[in-house]
Amino acid sequence: MILRTAIATIYLLLLCADLALSEPAGPPVTIESAPQHPIIEVLDDRQSLNFDMIVREHQQRNAADSQIELSVYDSANQLALRRSLNTDAFAPSITVIGKQVLAAGETLDVFNPFFEFESLIPLARLQYLFCLLLESNAQQQEHNTHRLPDDCDFRAELTVIPRNYIGKTAPLVLPLRGKDFRLEGHDFYAHHLRVPLGNSQVHELGITANSNDFSGDFIYLDAQGHKYHDGPRKLKNWYSYGKAIYAPGAGIVVATANDVPENWFEDAGATKIGYPKNSGR
Repeated sequence: MILRTAIATIYLLLLCADLALSEPAGPPVTIESAPQHPIIEVLDDRQSLNFDMIVREHQQRNAADSQIELSVYDSANQLALRRSLNTDAFAPSITVIGKQVLAAGETLDVFNPFFEFESLIPLARLQYLFCLLLESNAQQQEHNTHRLPDDCDFRAELTVIPRNYIGKTAPLVLPLRGKDFRLEGHDFYAHHLRVPLGNSQVHELGITANSNDFSGDFIYLDAQGHKYHDGPRKLKNWYSYGKAIYAPGAGIVVATANDVPENWFEDAGATKIGYPKNSGR
């Protein structure tokens, strides 16, 4: 009897050890925000939040994001708003975030899909919940097409504590004169925001943060609303080219520079843009 008990105990210990070895340690997916504490922009009756969510897969399995749920809490930790984006609709639905499938060991950038709020919504804490489905083979992919968005294989969470920006200077004005237009800003679909920090090509360029998050492109137009005359491949054809730039506020000029080369087209077909090398400033 004692021998049988000992054998059974050893068997259970070996089984538990085998399960421990077969089950990967740590969370399968982690998420972080970039920047960690994004700025709340306030304009008229709207608040906006522009930031990236860096999603990393750690267990060498493909995972598909089927739902992102946002819960907004006030300073008293009371739920103020809940929004969801998922596969339970025709496109764009969750496809608005771009790539949904996180390949084994991959890092994926998800641009915050809930980027605008009414001014009365308190944004003390934002809780993002990702619903993820295993999708490593054809059988799992087929099975996932028949599942509800919240039928998760596992979940990953992200807590974001945004901050209010307190201006340090007197109000500034655009350094332009006359009628101009904003060609592109930093809204959800703007290319300024779309810098995938997890992309290998972005890493090779040495980019670790998106400095374009708050950029804006402003241009001059003619009376008919045209941006340029003749063709766009010559810089001097653009109505904005050579226009004066004015000081955005009162101050003293302490230094100037005018030795940075312009961009250029590298071939006759104007299919590739050339960029000057960083001068070190």
